[in-house]
Amino acid sequence: MVQERYFYIIPIVIFMILSPVLSAASGVTVDNAVYAGLLKAHVKDGRVDYTAFKKDEAILDRYLSQLEKVDPGQLDRAEQMAFYINAYNAWTIKLILKNYPGVKSIKDLGSLFKS
Repeated sequence: MVQERYFYIIPIVIFMILSPVLSAASGVTVDNAVYAGLLKAHVKDGRVDYTAFKKDEAILDRYLSQLEKVDPGQLDRAEQMAFYINAYNAWTIKLILKNYPGVKSIKDLGSLFKS
């Protein structure tokens, strides 16, 4: 199997990232601008260019550190959903980048029953 430098990403996630997450009731915001910028730079036609993304891994790390400081309990239900989807996808990208370019499929990185 030839190693691909692209993996697919769910388009709805891009939509959720580009929409600002703001809670009017609590005044709590989650700034996804950094992540949106990374996706804009490295996702074309629903495909992630991990070779280019790898060069910006430190920026992704800063975004993940920012997410660790968020208390999702202060967000309303829709914003919590966006937060968790964004966090899941950002951490999934990080997992792939950590093992890239030696990974052909994310399935090679383990599963619930295999580390």
